[in-house]
Amino acid sequence: GDEAVAFGSGMGAVTACILAFLQHGDHVLCIENAYGPAKMFLTALTDRMALTVEYFKPDSDLESLMRPNTRMIYVESPTTFQFEVLDLRAISQVARAHGALTIIDNTWATPLYQKPLDLGIDISLHSATKYINGHSDIMGGIAITSSKLMETLRPMAIMLGATLSPDDAYLAIRGLRTLAVRLPHHMESGLKVARWLHDHPLVEKVNHPGLPDSPYYELGRQQMTGYSALFSFTVRAAPAGASQAFAASLKLFGIAPSWGSFESLIVPIAIVPDQPAAFRLSIGLEPVEELIADLDQALLCYGEVLNRQLGD
Repeated sequence: GDEAVAFGSGMGAVTACILAFLQHGDHVLCIENAYGPAKMFLTALTDRMALTVEYFKPDSDLESLMRPNTRMIYVESPTTFQFEVLDLRAISQVARAHGALTIIDNTWATPLYQKPLDLGIDISLHSATKYINGHSDIMGGIAITSSKLMETLRPMAIMLGATLSPDDAYLAIRGLRTLAVRLPHHMESGLKVARWLHDHPLVEKVNHPGLPDSPYYELGRQQMTGYSALFSFTVRAAPAGASQAFAASLKLFGIAPSWGSFESLIVPIAIVPDQPAAFRLSIGLEPVEELIADLDQALLCYGEVLNRQLGD
């Protein structure tokens, strides 16, 4: 991009971009599996700005959803929790034909592995809290775009006041200097864990665009040059409490919603008694063999609970 502006959080970047370019009565298209707080912010504006927010699936016909007042298409690719890959070039072509602005949260792939502006997207956002910083010691956000659009975005960013502090800017630059070294390690370890889970008898599904049987594998290879180490998986149904016990039994994985740092994390994302349970993993920089061994012992305990249930 031509220019970038830094924020004190990823949501600082999201809110500034949305408020800078939307007007009263606009129509917004947003990918269904977007970051929850971003969707909450759009919902909060529906009454205050008379916005119409419409959520679409990755395989939706965007052309049919466009309206005369469609001002913005907001996407993530891969998406939150499900890690679906969107055709960014096709989305940008539809948007430009209708005079709509396109914004992507590109935090998952980082600037190293996906370059949305080259595919026609107008604004690329990143939560610098994640891989860019990489050390779990700051919050930050970045918005990258053209000089023309920055004329509108920067005044809004300054007015909202979500400015990145000097100390956090220093730490973000420190992290950015090692991103190209850290990310390949994350990618390799993440793929190894995803493949191991894919073959585990208790695992029903692994959502990772780097697996060949993913429906988004080919599109991902066309748009991205690599993968980060955030993905989700689903295990067989078990009684209430078993899923939480599985996460708690892990010794090397912290239970936390953030990701993109040196430590491995897990967070339950769908826990319903007697239904398949889903978890999101962020694979860190620890030895991957130790991470797999930790998951193995936890799944063994989970399987024992499941067998007792079946025995009863």
